[in-house]
Amino acid sequence: MSDSTQTGLVALIDILGYQNLLTRNEPEIIAQEVIPILLGIRVKVEGLLTQHSKEGVTKELRDAVIEQMKWVSFSDTILLALPVSQERWPDDPLNTREVFTWIFFLMAVQFVHSELFSAGLPTRGAIDYGKYYIKDSCFAGRTIVNTYQLSQQIEMSACVFTEDAAKQWKHVGREFQQSPFDVYALEYLVPTKDGDKRMLVTRAKPSGINSANIHESVMRAFWGNRKEIPQTVRPKIENTEQWLDFQLQHVKTA
Repeated sequence: MSDSTQTGLVALIDILGYQNLLTRNEPEIIAQEVIPILLGIRVKVEGLLTQHSKEGVTKELRDAVIEQMKWVSFSDTILLALPVSQERWPDDPLNTREVFTWIFFLMAVQFVHSELFSAGLPTRGAIDYGKYYIKDSCFAGRTIVNTYQLSQQIEMSACVFTEDAAKQWKHVGREFQQSPFDVYALEYLVPTKDGDKRMLVTRAKPSGINSANIHESVMRAFWGNRKEIPQTVRPKIENTEQWLDFQLQHVKTA
């Protein structure tokens, strides 16, 4: 891979209540129970992507996406990035390479969010599209700043799109109309620190959640790993429950 600046997708995902988790647990407990989950998430996601098959996706394309995806983990944060080629190929007039690069990236974000949520580590994050630079554990780019700033505004466990990323995703969708794009993201009135804002949100329904156990599942996630729930966190819990309920009311299959 080149060390030059790339243009593509960036997602920044952090764990809600991580400071509380560190306060409530001895470091050896964190080392035994939490760190292995964070360190192992990449291998698990790559394995899931490798097993996933879609019509029109070659093994070469899938393997290339997995190889090119950058992962940086630090403290309670996971940074994902993937270059998106807009080069048109003569044998690919619909540019399925670009489309499925997006789809596999969104699937990776969904897997990270859902796996951590089920492990008692609810997350929030944001996705942007544009230029970035990542080398080992060092990174640069306005896209990364954008994802950090937006993710900090979200008052629920979810991963939202910036305006630029949403526009680009919709543009890709208009060009490739065969794919059910609301399988991967939905427009939703997102609660933020500055009030409700309509955004595109990545779908992610952790395993085992249904309309009858949403509250129990969300409480288990926020209480997971011996965390406490102060009153200031209650709105995030209620907002997360409503978002999960909304997804269940808008079920789509790929």
